[in-house]
Amino acid sequence: METYNDPQLNDLETRLNASNQTIAQYAAAYRQARALVSEARASYFPTLGLSATGSRERSSSRSSGSVSSGGAIGNSYDLSLDSSWEPDLWGTVSRTVGAQRAGEQSAAADLANARLSAQGTLAQTYFQLRSLDAQQKLSMTPSPPINARCNSRRTSTRRARPPART
Repeated sequence: METYNDPQLNDLETRLNASNQTIAQYAAAYRQARALVSEARASYFPTLGLSATGSRERSSSRSSGSVSSGGAIGNSYDLSLDSSWEPDLWGTVSRTVGAQRAGEQSAAADLANARLSAQGTLAQTYFQLRSLDAQQKLSMTPSPPINARCNSRRTSTRRARPPART
């Protein structure tokens, strides 16, 4: 916000936007709302799933109570592909996307409000401090005589006259 053309205030506002926890909270809520819109829009498209498994086994042969060490080794593999898609015949997905977009807009407005509020408070405090600093500087500087030339004439006139006798 460069409304006041003050580089120091601009730097403070940049630091405020980066480090203020309230702004960070609303920014996180806005990012979450955007993610929810993306998630809702994903329902327009089909979903695909792919899974793969593999296993290796040794079969053992038994003979009258003892286990022999010989046996065949077998490998088994399983690959599955799943897909699903539900057309938006009744408008459920569209309404969900619309509701999530409204939530995103609300979160964006909340973020803008938090930024504006924090920046306004910063600017108000900044100018109050600058005003107090200026007042303090004025009160600490000695004020020159109102009419220095007149005072110097009076002093020189008094010195030139002889003292009055009584």
